[in-house]
Parts: sequence; structure tokens; C-alpha cells
Amino acid sequence: MAKIEVIIRPLTGITMWGKDVRFGMSQEEVEQVMGRPAKYTVSNLINNVVEPRDGMQFIYSMAEDKSTSLSFIEIPVGSGLKVTYEGIDFFGFKKDEVVSQLSVYDTPTPNNGKYMNFYGLGICLGGYGRKRVEEKKFVRLFPASKQKKMEMMFRVGGGKMEE
Repeated sequence: MAKIEVIIRPLTGITMWGKDVRFGMSQEEVEQVMGRPAKYTVSNLINNVVEPRDGMQFIYSMAEDKSTSLSFIEIPVGSGLKVTYEGIDFFGFKKDEVVSQLSVYDTPTPNNGKYMNFYGLGICLGGYGRKRVEEKKFVRLFPASKQKKMEMMFRVGGGKMEE
């Protein structure tokens, strides 16, 4: 059986089953496109909602009025999904090959921590750096508005910008 393909739309979202999911969409808007999720978890402590969907996690930011906005899409290795951008198969190619091919489109952060970020593409590669991640490797997609948060994640993961 063919794997379900998730096509990355840099800084915008994904296309899956011919349907577009964009960053900034509310939970209700995503539900109209993708159907009702089996479940979701609300964290009032960190003001987010996490929705497992087809092996991925859709992560929404939650405003004071409890409205939601899709902020991140995280896809772990082992999700059973085929994740691609411009023919690059994130889970089918070796990690060095993925980084090399993505580098044609954007300059990555150094690989000296747990994470490598491609800010111009809105792609974070968890576990592709020199330091191990506790969880499985993953691809996290994000919009330009979340770059500062991803810069912080890079530093917290031990990454340092080389001078």
C-alpha cells in the first residue's frame, strides 16, 4: 500500500490528499478541510491545543479569548507518512542527503545542537544535528511568525551560531 504523502508548502503549511492546510487556520477551519479529529488536548498552562492527525501533530496557539491558530505541524519519523518538498523525501533519504538537498533552497543553522532550522523554508529537523533528541527524529513545520520561537528552540537544544 502506498504511503500517504504530505507535501510541504514552505512557511505556508501542507498539502495532503489534495487538500491544503495553512498556518493561521483555526481548529474549526482545519476541521472543515480535514474532518473532525479523533481527539485533541488543551493546555491552558502553555496556551495551546495539540491535535493528533494521521501520524502528525497539529499544534495551535490559543489566544486569551480561546480562539485558535495553527502554529506548527510536527511529523515524527515512523509516522508512516511520506513527507516531501521538491522531491526530497524526508524519511526515505539519509539525513545528510536531506540536509544537502534542502541547502539548495535555504541555508541551515549549524548542526551542532539537537535541531537544524531552515528559517526561509519554515522547517526544523529534530535529531538531525550532532546532539541526540530524546524523542524520535521529527520534522516540524512553522510559519515566518514563529521564527523567534524556533531560534530559541535551536539554542535550548544546544545549537550555537558559528561566527
